[in-house]
Amino acid sequence: MKALHEELCKKLEVGMLLQKVARAKSMAERIISGDYQVQYGFLRDYVLELLNTNPGTTVRIDVYLESSLSITTRTFRRIYVCLGALKLGFKSGLRDFLGLDGTFMKGPYPGQVLTVVGLDSNNGIYPVAYAVVETESTSSWTRFLELRAHTDCLLNNLCEVFNSKLDEGRDKPIITCLEYIREYLMKRLCVVQKEIDKCKGLLTPTATTLFEKIKTDASKLSTWKAMYFNKIDPLNGRTMWPKSDCPFTLLSPKHKTHVGRPKKKRRRGVDEPNSQAGRLSKKYLAVTCSKCHNKGQNSRTCKGQGGSGEVGGG
Repeated sequence: MKALHEELCKKLEVGMLLQKVARAKSMAERIISGDYQVQYGFLRDYVLELLNTNPGTTVRIDVYLESSLSITTRTFRRIYVCLGALKLGFKSGLRDFLGLDGTFMKGPYPGQVLTVVGLDSNNGIYPVAYAVVETESTSSWTRFLELRAHTDCLLNNLCEVFNSKLDEGRDKPIITCLEYIREYLMKRLCVVQKEIDKCKGLLTPTATTLFEKIKTDASKLSTWKAMYFNKIDPLNGRTMWPKSDCPFTLLSPKHKTHVGRPKKKRRRGVDEPNSQAGRLSKKYLAVTCSKCHNKGQNSRTCKGQGGSGEVGGG
């Protein structure tokens, strides 16, 4: 901001306040990136477009309750999204593991992004659902558990649809490539199996381990292919979104300014070392006196007891 202020004063040869430059910069950012407050009014249309382009998707919007039903506006609180393709992929992965995490958002309307991830057959992170909430609390995570229960009910009804799509998509390029790799591994597996039959169980432990590894990799590839078979379809431009018939207008979330100077340093974990200006912490290092060479004191608090150095004078 200071650099922009100096450049404008020098270029225009006029004096202006720093606050006026800040307001002008904010207006320019709204023209380029859009107004954050106005974007919340299109959120319901975005949800309809998301449901149309990605069948089976579950979206929930929570708002703050108003004191009167005559009020035609509602204030945004939370949104939960679980895409249909991710539901089917998680079901096909056959690994009922869910990891939970969250991170902070910066901007005019800060909040937190909560995520639920699983694991694929290659131990890679597989996203399942995400949410934008006001804060990470018991209430916000409880809604996530309710969303997962709703997802489990939908999965039972969509299994037949998934199987039919799997049969129809055999001729797609990525499916053809995966099928080729799988067939290659299965052929190699048959060759190894024939060699085992010839040797009649006289294989070495190394050969037996290799055979089991090839067999396991072929099984993992099949599961991995089924997990990533369903795709997430892109959305159309905002001018092509359907219009929501909800009678309530969605407003931007509430923002509370905390008392005191805002913290700029990131909160560190318990097991994370604390560093200052690129230097390691001296928390667990013993101080050595430069005069008496004793540990536990420095030259300012040196009393001159013992040590190999000469103390005193006079």
